[in-house]
Amino acid sequence: MKLWHVGAVIGVVAILVVGVWRLLEEKRTVEAEVAELQGSVRALAEENASLLESIEYFKDPRNLVKELKSQFNYREEGERLIIIPASPDFPLRSRDSEASLRGEPSATPTQP
Repeated sequence: MKLWHVGAVIGVVAILVVGVWRLLEEKRTVEAEVAELQGSVRALAEENASLLESIEYFKDPRNLVKELKSQFNYREEGERLIIIPASPDFPLRSRDSEASLRGEPSATPTQP
């Protein structure tokens, strides 16, 4: 009879070990999903902050008109619109041209 009790105890312990093992695997899976969802929450929070900034920016009608003009070639009555296409030989903006627009000296030395 003692052998039967030992076998029963070993069987119960084996069932408990398998159950605990499955619970640990499920815990790891849930923790991985939580980490993934936390990353998604962070990304969405950043996107939300960016969208809120855009909303604040576009609340000012001047900014809205400025964006309409730049993106859709919109012009108001009486305004003229000049479109200058970019050329590979002559970039529209460079450090030197931006500096000269601000009235600063050129960063590139001039040749005599």
